[in-house]
This record gives sequence, structure tokens and C-alpha cells, in this order.
Amino acid sequence: MFALYIIMGWIVLGIVVLTYFYYRKDLKMTSSTTGEVISATNREIRNDQGRRDETVVVARYTVSGREYELSHVFLGKSADRFPAGRSVPVKYNPSDPKMAKIPTG
Repeated sequence: MFALYIIMGWIVLGIVVLTYFYYRKDLKMTSSTTGEVISATNREIRNDQGRRDETVVVARYTVSGREYELSHVFLGKSADRFPAGRSVPVKYNPSDPKMAKIPTG
């Protein structure tokens, strides 16, 4: 009987893990294209937990002849790495091209 509980536990764990990966947005962004930076601004966030610096990058990209725009937040002050007009890689979901991000690294 104990072995049955172990097997059922592994099955439930497998279902939970597969569900997590199925709904994870990053794994749905399988296609890539090149975008162009429109703007990049540094900002400082202050709240009860403290202070942090962020950079908001706005980029424009084209998929199947349609133009899209995305806004991506990077930690730290790095707006100088993203001058307007610079080409950046963009990963997007082929079934929903509005779901996109600028990959880090």
C-alpha cells in the first residue's frame, strides 16, 4: 500500500511540474527577431523595502509585417547601453506576437 502512495505522489508532482512549465510565459517565446530601441530611461523606485534602480527600455519590432512595441525593465542603471536606434534582439510568442521581451545576457 505504501508503494501506491509513493507512485501517486510522483504522478501528482509530475502533473504540477508540467502545469507550471505549460503556463510559464518565457517558454512560449520561441521565435526571435530584431527590434529597434525607441527610448531607455533610468528610474529610481523607493518603497518600504528600500530603494532600487531600474532601466525601462521601449523598443519597436515587426512580425509578419505588423509593428509592435514592447517595454522591458532591467535592474540597475543601464540606459547608456540602449541608445535610441540601437538594434536589440527580441524574443516573442509566435501565436501572440504582443507577448515579447528583450532577452538578458
